[in-house]
Amino acid sequence: MSARNKLNGVYTQGCLVVGGAVGLATGSWFAFFIVSTMLIGISLHSGDIRPNASGGSGPRRVNSYPIKPRSRGRFPQRRLPFHRR
Repeated sequence: MSARNKLNGVYTQGCLVVGGAVGLATGSWFAFFIVSTMLIGISLHSGDIRPNASGGSGPRRVNSYPIKPRSRGRFPQRRLPFHRR
């Protein structure tokens, strides 16, 4: 089991425990379901619970293009659009 799955389980169980405490305090199954659903939804939206690997609020790649090799010379020769020969 990966660390992401373990963290998702801990966050979900925490939401259910808090929902259970509210449901027990009010004596209502309806309150348990509403609070648990709201907490899980908020955790999904904030990125605490990540259903897939691409979700969440972790670091994202800014540039998805491959890295270009560096030129061998000290100053790369760049041709400008208005450059004459």
